[in-house]
Amino acid sequence: MNRSLRVSLWAVASLLTACGGGGGGGGTPSPPPAPAPAPAPAPAPSPDAFDLSAAWRNFLTVTNSWEVTGTANNGSDYTITLSTAAGGDQTFSGVSYATTETTALWTVEGLPFARIESVTYYNEATHIAAGTSTIVNADPEKCSAVVSMTLPPDDAEVGDSGALQELEDLNGCANNSAQTGTSTTTWSLEEHADVTFFCQNTEARDMANAVLVTESTCIEVAQDGTLGDKARIQVEQPSFTLLATN
Repeated sequence: MNRSLRVSLWAVASLLTACGGGGGGGGTPSPPPAPAPAPAPAPAPSPDAFDLSAAWRNFLTVTNSWEVTGTANNGSDYTITLSTAAGGDQTFSGVSYATTETTALWTVEGLPFARIESVTYYNEATHIAAGTSTIVNADPEKCSAVVSMTLPPDDAEVGDSGALQELEDLNGCANNSAQTGTSTTTWSLEEHADVTFFCQNTEARDMANAVLVTESTCIEVAQDGTLGDKARIQVEQPSFTLLATN
């Protein structure tokens, strides 16, 4: 996720020329051409706009941690601690990328349940992601390759949403790893209990196009893209639902 800088340059040039009359005839000079019309002013930014491009960048490059709790539909109490931090340069598919390291620690009824460690690989100049690698507990590492990505806008308003990433999910991280499914992530700007959240919403499907899981990670966001302390994480599977907040 890269710093998105939109620069508008207006250049106005007017050249007035006057033609001298011919000799001896007493003719009058031609009038100068009318000046070029001034360009229309750039529209003023909306007072309700949020810079989600900066929020996306901050999610990857700024060290943060959020802890949320909730009761699932099975009656059990869950706690999720989500931490993000910038990592060093690493290689993905033979190319060196900047990275972000994310850890999600799950407990159920106070007991350790899952540890999910993932790395996001992205172009430091554009902040477009190339892929991710994930380890769940002691399971083998698995990767996802980004097929397409669109950075979120710098002028979103509450209620807006859009495409973020399309990924191919693999059964490993080798060059010949087989595809096991797809993941689609969208962004949305939502308001809950008078708090505005930048949300990343992911739906994972298998090769038969059956939905495996939907997950939404929402982080409090200020209009300049600064991330806050509030968070909401929602997970839905065919037989499991959980909304965890703080």
